[in-house]
Amino acid sequence: MNTRLALVLCAVGSGVLSFSCARTAEPTPAASTHVPVTTAGALSVTPPSSTDRWYQFSRTDGRVHLRACPAPSQPSAPEHFVPWTEAVRLSAVDAQQELLLINRAGVLPATQLARMQTAPVPRKAPSTPAAETTSLTLTPPALLATQSAEGFYSEPIPNSSPHPCQGTGAVFVRLYTDPLFTTSPQDSAAPFLVRYDVRTARWTSVAYTRALGLPRNAQCTALTHTRGTWYASFKSSEAERVSFAYFSFPSLSSLENLGPTQRREHPIGGKVQVPRPISAAAFRAACTPQRLHLPTASTSSDHHSDLHELLVHRLLARVPLSPLYLSARSPCWASDRSFLKTAHRTADERAHHANALIFHPPRARLSAALLTDSGHLYFVREDGSEGHARLSALPPQFVYTSFTLSGPSLIAGWEEQDFFQVGSTGLLCTEVESLTGT
Repeated sequence: MNTRLALVLCAVGSGVLSFSCARTAEPTPAASTHVPVTTAGALSVTPPSSTDRWYQFSRTDGRVHLRACPAPSQPSAPEHFVPWTEAVRLSAVDAQQELLLINRAGVLPATQLARMQTAPVPRKAPSTPAAETTSLTLTPPALLATQSAEGFYSEPIPNSSPHPCQGTGAVFVRLYTDPLFTTSPQDSAAPFLVRYDVRTARWTSVAYTRALGLPRNAQCTALTHTRGTWYASFKSSEAERVSFAYFSFPSLSSLENLGPTQRREHPIGGKVQVPRPISAAAFRAACTPQRLHLPTASTSSDHHSDLHELLVHRLLARVPLSPLYLSARSPCWASDRSFLKTAHRTADERAHHANALIFHPPRARLSAALLTDSGHLYFVREDGSEGHARLSALPPQFVYTSFTLSGPSLIAGWEEQDFFQVGSTGLLCTEVESLTGT
């Protein structure tokens, strides 16, 4: 999930990205234990990291490898850091269809990690290529090899559908190139939105910036769906001038109808549906993260969506961190939703980030879960009870990112961060039951 939307909102109206909103990690204690907490507040400590399996990404000869490794413990050498847009890292998850979006690599089905779970944990970093049972290799599709992949999206399923929260077998992915960071030639003909077919693993182009009448080097920096409408922002660089453009549109298919070049308007259902330019203020009003509050289930006709938003606010209320930027996803939502928890703060307090997932139907007996960048897991069980656990602590400058559940496992991304650069990255797989006691 993309918590970097906060960076985009910092740029709205100014034309310059401010990294003052960049993600920073909460200091973490040295302890490395899983500590489930019941609603009554009683603690029960489980064996330290007994079910953890750590994996690290690497890239050689155009391929991406995921290999079993020991838990992160040492900082990377400075030359190993790259801008976050260029790093091989967990970028987003589709919890409903159990998909992991790996930047610069493609889509990794979470179920593929299952065959690696029984392999012995290495005592030290391997000096030779890992055995087949402890590694996976991904060959990036051409569309993703030179662009950053940011976020899973889907067309909203009508609430009248018998299964309004089920996956459709296809997902959309936003592509982005930052000319300040990339070492690859910028392809002005590349799409900014592509479709991935889960059944066939095929990628197809969907939408192009040229079709919107934007400069050839325009890049889609944000895409979100809220209150029945899609919103997108685009950044263009010309000489030393940076400009932004904003659009709203009713559906992703309205982008697809435009094709790679500008076409005539296409009527859909008797109405013309095309992207329309909007102001920076309109984009900001629609996409600024929601502040913590408790909405009622009658605020819209989408009953499932409202109940799921209530679960998000319930989890947010339990997190003793502020300010906290949260990126949340429900299978009933077409894109991630952003939330902001604020309180009185001092000048030296830092922003924290978290990701939350709603499971519909429940997964591993959980209805919802929230993971902070420091590894605190807050969850709501299917019986309505709440709990809190702690993933293994990471060294300084390492943080947890997106996560999902697959079978008996919780899979969380981890990465080493230094300002806008990223060092080591990988995945942690651990048993859900050891965390939640379910």
